[in-house]
Parts: sequence; structure tokens; C-alpha cells
Amino acid sequence: MAAPILDTAVLDQMVEDLDRETVEMLIDTFVDELAGRLDRMADATDPIDVAVLQREAHALKSSAGTYGLMQLYEIAVELDRVTKRGDAAAAAPLAARLDDLGDAAVDALTTWQDAG
Repeated sequence: MAAPILDTAVLDQMVEDLDRETVEMLIDTFVDELAGRLDRMADATDPIDVAVLQREAHALKSSAGTYGLMQLYEIAVELDRVTKRGDAAAAAPLAARLDDLGDAAVDALTTWQDAG
């Protein structure tokens, strides 16, 4: 079974630990940074730049996990793993999957914010 796009329990715990306004501000910052990160990854797939993909995947796995974006997290973990071993052939399709999931992740975060 595939992981959910968004595990809302993660965000709910953040609200409990911080407050809703702070969490929403952090989400807005993440969303702004996500677009740039995905653009850099897309640029690094033709031609393949494994170092850029590894750097961006490593950062994305941390932030995606922080915000409960489980599918982004899982793919970023795999991309980080394959780029660390220099597997360019496996890296490009994973980067493309991350790019495809970006909009769904933003939509899920926006829906969560709107429901608050």
C-alpha cells in the first residue's frame, strides 16, 4: 500500500507543539522553497548532475518528512540513496516522480491549511 500524500497527524502534532499560525507560516516557506528545489532537480536531469540531485534530495527528504509529506519523503530517500552510490540511470526517473508529486503535495498542504 502506498504511503499517503500527507500524514495530517504530523501537522496536527506540530500545531500542538507550536501553534497554528507558526505552522502555517512554516508551510508557506516550505512551499516556496519546494518549487525552487524541484526546478533545480529538473534542471539536473538533462544532463544528469548526480551531485545536485543528491544535495536536493537530501534536503527534501528532511523537509518532506517534517511536514508529513510521506510520498515525497519516500522518493527523496530513494533518490538520496541512489545518488550517493552514483547511479545516474536510477536517479532521473526518481527526480521526475518527485516533480510529478510536487503539485499534489502542495495541494494537500493547502487543503489542510484551508480546513483549519
